[in-house]
Amino acid sequence: MKYPCLDIDLAKIERNCRVISGLCRRRGIAVAGVTKAVCGSPKVARAMLRGGVKQLADSRLENLQRLRDDGIRVETILLRIPMISEAARAVELADISLNSELPVVRALSDAAAASGRRHRVIMMIDTGDLREGILPADALAFAEGVLAMPGVELHGVGTNLACLSGVQPGPGNMEMLVYIAGELRSRLGIALPVVSGGNTFNIPLVEDGRMPAGVNHLRLGAGLLLAVPPISEKLRRRLHADAFTLRAEILELKDKPSAPYGERGEDAFGHKPEFEDRGLMRRAILGIGREDALPEALRPIDPGAVVLGASSDHLVVDATAVARPLAVGGEMAFRPDYGAVLSAMTSQYVHKNPLGAEPLGAAAGARRVRVIGVPAASAEAAAGTSSVPHLVRDAGLLAHLAALGIEAVDGGDIAFGAGGADAAVARAVHRALSDGELPVVLGGTHSIIHGELAGLSRFTDEFGLICFDAHGDLITTIERHAGGPDLALPLENFVIVGVREITPEEKRLIEASPVTVFTMEDVDRLGMVRVMEKSLEVAGAAVAGLHVSIDLDFVDGREVPGVAFAEPGGVSFREAHLAMEMIAETRRLISADLSEIDPAKEGAPAAAKVAEGLIASLLGWRLLDRKRE
Repeated sequence: MKYPCLDIDLAKIERNCRVISGLCRRRGIAVAGVTKAVCGSPKVARAMLRGGVKQLADSRLENLQRLRDDGIRVETILLRIPMISEAARAVELADISLNSELPVVRALSDAAAASGRRHRVIMMIDTGDLREGILPADALAFAEGVLAMPGVELHGVGTNLACLSGVQPGPGNMEMLVYIAGELRSRLGIALPVVSGGNTFNIPLVEDGRMPAGVNHLRLGAGLLLAVPPISEKLRRRLHADAFTLRAEILELKDKPSAPYGERGEDAFGHKPEFEDRGLMRRAILGIGREDALPEALRPIDPGAVVLGASSDHLVVDATAVARPLAVGGEMAFRPDYGAVLSAMTSQYVHKNPLGAEPLGAAAGARRVRVIGVPAASAEAAAGTSSVPHLVRDAGLLAHLAALGIEAVDGGDIAFGAGGADAAVARAVHRALSDGELPVVLGGTHSIIHGELAGLSRFTDEFGLICFDAHGDLITTIERHAGGPDLALPLENFVIVGVREITPEEKRLIEASPVTVFTMEDVDRLGMVRVMEKSLEVAGAAVAGLHVSIDLDFVDGREVPGVAFAEPGGVSFREAHLAMEMIAETRRLISADLSEIDPAKEGAPAAAKVAEGLIASLLGWRLLDRKRE
């Protein structure tokens, strides 16, 4: 276990989003899910989208970039007024931004016009909280200024309340916003489709039907993540306030006086805390501090525990009344409020542990394996690559699986129809998964992964990928095929293992991507066990299952010469089997593919035998069945 650790229950966040977005939808209000408290976590964003939010909103361009890098393609909103210095990036990463300064809108206009884009602007109105927003009397002049600029579109009006001065949303200030929107539509003859009422503090107005007609948009973060007040107790009973748990290790546990002794002054943060003398106290010191989370925003889960204070890297808790036994090396857990979630997510020292997706693989029960052949030749390899599926079948794959007690059927070779090979593979993979089967796709070239990923992503957007490949071309595949909304790939869960050759362009894309890559240098330094442990940790974090893609050239070419690119320096035969065995032990495999045997080479039958053995190991073959510690 890594400490400190923030557990994130994605299913609970999804439930909160479903309940609140459903409530808003019935009132004619669309919800933008705000991801700033979770630093643009793609997993949390996907949970929000599954729960029914229609847009994602964040105050940091870095977080919007993170969402885009992970293949999430939905409408995005930049919540904070864009900096003029980052106008070009704002136009690139956000479809919409909140604005209150014409010079900023002019910079957005210039950037949009230069890039051939159309950027939408929501004009923020200050309705009393005195944070961002123009005064109501200036709304018409501001709107006219925006309409005169190319490249930008006046998309709506909005306001923000309660965040700075504590001014609460109510029918009065919401009606003011609706009135301004109506006046602008009437005087300027524009559509102005969005009236964005604000944040979580607006939910009570929606709950009790007091939100004025005309407010059709809210930007919600804390309510979706933590079900915090001012959401009513009645609604909170349908929500989860415990989607986040912060856990820390106990470093010291001793009975000490409850009041300090010696001459006292200010602490390290300029405060002079007060203490009540209550005699001896059981004091636990935990390995977490202000650098990781706000101590004032942590509520101990253990009944009777009280947070006493914190330095930069230590948290002190009164554990006198804690009933359960505590020990050094053990842990204590806390419920963080919104501020503590924000600080913990921002801290590089807090391990983030997303939880949630139900497994789709063998852990849910035995699944029939469907072997699917893709008879496609490649321009890069010999024309005979179309016979690769038959080579692997002839090596005894189906018989081997049957001997293991695995129900396996031969799905035959795919007939290419409309859309070509990729579309045909995607249909076959999606059909197998939908029928509760585990597809194993055999092809001549690694290009079969295009269709495999498309079929997988149609079935679930929560899968991890471990790709074994000597080369870095998967990253160009992702760049080429993941740009549209029809193929949103969870790239933070993608891993490539065994790379020993990359082009300059692949190197550039890898360094800019959230995909994790383990080169042969990593295998040499860490060993295959550690590389696979790390790979499974990345690929398996809060996903429904794992896809494994095997480009057989990842094995050393001296041991398996019958592949398209048989080069020395790769993973050994035994290391390759170990990797497959470790994946099988997780019981989370949902699909696989294998490619790059070259039938024109003398060693092709031996390579096919290696291939069928690796697939058998991946599906659970063992020399001896025994429990591993």
